[in-house]
Amino acid sequence: MEFSLGIDIGGSKLRIGTISSRGDVICSNIVDISKVKKAEKLVEIIVDNSNKLLLHCQLNISTCGIAIPGLTDANSGEWVFSPFSGIKNFPIASIIEKRLKLKTYIENDVNASAIAEKQVGSCQDISNFFWMTVSNGIGGAFFMNNQLYKGAFEHAGEIGHLTVVKDGVSCGCGGRGCLEKYASGASIERIYHQEKKEHLSAKEIARKATMGDSFSYELYQQTGRYLGKALSYVANLLNIQKIVLGGGVSMDFDLFNESLLQQFEEDVFMEANKSIVIEKTILLNQAALIGAGLIAMK
Repeated sequence: MEFSLGIDIGGSKLRIGTISSRGDVICSNIVDISKVKKAEKLVEIIVDNSNKLLLHCQLNISTCGIAIPGLTDANSGEWVFSPFSGIKNFPIASIIEKRLKLKTYIENDVNASAIAEKQVGSCQDISNFFWMTVSNGIGGAFFMNNQLYKGAFEHAGEIGHLTVVKDGVSCGCGGRGCLEKYASGASIERIYHQEKKEHLSAKEIARKATMGDSFSYELYQQTGRYLGKALSYVANLLNIQKIVLGGGVSMDFDLFNESLLQQFEEDVFMEANKSIVIEKTILLNQAALIGAGLIAMK
C-alpha cells in the first residue's frame, strides 16, 4: 500500500496526517494557527510538525500534498491569494518540498475535499456533484461527468463570493455582502459578538443553540437560509445529482438543515431538480486532509 503526507491549512487549524492510498488517516495531529498571519511563520509550523509526525509514524513516504485555503496554481505550486489571511503569490510547494525533502503538490482545499469525497467518500458512484465547505470561509468545487471542473482560469467554485446582501459587509475579496461574510464560521462569531458583546467560537455558539438559546438558534437558522439560497443557484445552473457540505460549520448541520432545505426549495427550479440530494460529508472534518494525501499519490 502507498502512503503520503497530507497537510490541510485551515483558517484556524492546521491538520497534518499520513494518508494511505485507500484514504485512511494513519496518524495525524492538529495545530492551532488562528493567530498566524505570516506565510513564513506558517511554513515553520508546518515543517516542525510534519517532521515530528513522520518520525513518529515511521512509514515509507516520498510525497506530500497540501490543501490550500484560497486561490492556487496547482501547476506552479503557488498559493495565489487567500482573502481570509491575505497571503498572496507565495511559492509554498517549492519551499515545503525543499524543507521536507518530499515531492510536494498543492490544491485548493475545497477541490481537495471534493476529490476525497469522489475517491473514498459518498460520491464514488456520483458523476455530477457540488461540494461546499462551510468553515472560517466558504468555498465550492464541482465534479462534472466524473471530472473535477476548475474553470478556464483554475478558480471555479468560489460560491463564498456570491453577493447575498446588497451593500453588505466588506469582504477580503474586494466585494461587499458576500455569502462568506454572512454564513461562515467567522461570520457567525462576528454577528453573535455584535449582538451579545461576547467572543465565542462558532462551535460554542452551536452548543448554546442546541441548549435552547434562542438568539444562537436563530443565527444558525439564518445561516441555513443564506446557504440554501446560494445552493439553489448552483442547482439551477448545473442540474447536479448531489450537494455535499463539509467544513467545521457543517458538523452542526442539524442546526440549520431545515432552514437550508426550506430556502433551497423556495428558490430552486424544482421541476428540473426533483431528485437532488443535499447532505453532510461522511468524511467529517478530514476531507481536505485526505484529499491532500490522495493528490500526492496521483
